[in-house]
Amino acid sequence: MLKGTFAQSFLITGAPGIGKHTFGNELAKAILCQEPTEDGCCGKCPSCAYFDAGTHPDIRRFEAQRGKKSIRIEDLRSGLIADEAVNPQISKNKVYIINADQLADVSQNLIS
Repeated sequence: MLKGTFAQSFLITGAPGIGKHTFGNELAKAILCQEPTEDGCCGKCPSCAYFDAGTHPDIRRFEAQRGKKSIRIEDLRSGLIADEAVNPQISKNKVYIINADQLADVSQNLIS
């Protein structure tokens, strides 16, 4: 999948504690990797280094703000919609990770 064409989006679901966030992060890192292998990311390229440092410019994460229970639609509009018109800076792709457990009902309609 990483060497060829992959889906535009992935929905990762399951019971709490089974590793959804870990799997999502590893998948994102492999998608952004400049030299992915069949097993995932190379772990050596600049893209992998930026990802590990938490400073990769081609990934955006959407979580509820501190003290809030859900992701606001304004945050998705200002972040997701505005950013999708910008080309990737380091990788060939861009990745958006949205914690769907925290989406407000009106926000769910925006990304459907």
